[in-house]
Amino acid sequence: MHQVQQSASGAAVAERNHGSASATADVPLELDVAFISAQVLAVREEKLELTKRCADLKEQRLHHINELLSIESAMSRLLKRRSQIHAELNDMDSETASAQTRLHHVDVKAARIKVQTEQLCACLRALDVHEGDEASAQDSAVANHGGLHETGVHAYGQSRKTYESCVQTLWHAGGVLSMVVEPATNMMYTGGSDGLLRAFDLDTMEERMGWSVAWHPGWILDVSAGEVNVATADSRGHVRVWELEYPQDLCASEKALFHTGAERAHAVHLDSFSSKLVSGDSSGMVIEWDVHKERCVQRLLGHMGAVNCVARCEYVLVSCSSDRKILFWDARTGRGERGFFGHKDRVNQFVFDDECLMSVSDDLSLKLWDIGSGRVIQTIPLACRPNCISLRADVVSVAGADAKVYTYVRKDLKQNLVQLHYELYGHTSEVTAIAQTAEYVISASTDSRVKLWSGQLGSHLHSD
Repeated sequence: MHQVQQSASGAAVAERNHGSASATADVPLELDVAFISAQVLAVREEKLELTKRCADLKEQRLHHINELLSIESAMSRLLKRRSQIHAELNDMDSETASAQTRLHHVDVKAARIKVQTEQLCACLRALDVHEGDEASAQDSAVANHGGLHETGVHAYGQSRKTYESCVQTLWHAGGVLSMVVEPATNMMYTGGSDGLLRAFDLDTMEERMGWSVAWHPGWILDVSAGEVNVATADSRGHVRVWELEYPQDLCASEKALFHTGAERAHAVHLDSFSSKLVSGDSSGMVIEWDVHKERCVQRLLGHMGAVNCVARCEYVLVSCSSDRKILFWDARTGRGERGFFGHKDRVNQFVFDDECLMSVSDDLSLKLWDIGSGRVIQTIPLACRPNCISLRADVVSVAGADAKVYTYVRKDLKQNLVQLHYELYGHTSEVTAIAQTAEYVISASTDSRVKLWSGQLGSHLHSD
């Protein structure tokens, strides 16, 4: 009985426990369903938002694609416009170059017209002066019973002769600052403040007009010539080499352009045998250039002032400067061999031959030097500041600030004694360059004129 009750009570307990467990299990299941439903709704809402966002992004993408297409179209138009602008710029450059060329030709024509006008005015003035001189000569002849009149020449130690000494006058548009005669071709080259390098045939006295293309942006301070090349030094510090073209009218094409690095290039000498070019500039530098290779060979430093004149003879370089020195250099080593010291002011120019070297200076002297020993053989006082000197055989010509040309003769070649024989006058401003040929003494001046003096001077100079 007792066991039956225990079994019944155990069954009741088990049933109660089972009922409570079932009730406990039903509550979490209902909660999970509600939570999942809420999450599903949230996911659906998020999906809707993402779908809407995707639609917005697609719309923005289409908008950006349209903008990109518009930009590409605009870039295409800009590139096309850029090409058009480049083409227009090229056309403008071509027109500018053509206009500059035409302007240069107009300037050259204007310069020639100015020269012709000045020549005509000079001829008219000369006619007036000649008429006045004839009247004066007639009056003087009547008064003195037939005296002789001499034009343009003062003679020393000789009987006065009647002849016209200046046989030809050539003109520049500006002052003539440099001049050289090339003996092999008998051509004369001149340059000046008008920036034009001009060529004259001394056989025909005609200008080779093709040289009007050899124009410089600055003044031509020096010129040196060979048979096939001409070299110039200008006030911008440049040294140019011009190549000649034959057999028609001379035409200059620029073969080489060298930059000295100085403010001005004062002097230039072209050695046609070795294709070497020597220049001197305002910084005191002497520079040797190779014309064919278009490069600097060596720089020679020894002067403390501007170099005014240079020359090259085989392996010897010679230079003079405002520092009052004349220096000899070995062209192979670039070393200074010796110096000539004796001038008291700047040395402007020198010439030399096998016998001696001659130099002119602002100390108003012409000095003759023995090349071997470097001693002064003779010092000749001058009446004015000399700018240039020329030597041919035993005839020496000096000219300078007083617009006259002084012609000397070496009477004793052994002692190199020089005596003054003639003064040539006719320029109205200082003479800057001088040269001599068998027929002429040629002088160039800042009065824009180049004068050729009669070859009769040679016979008078050599006569006793």
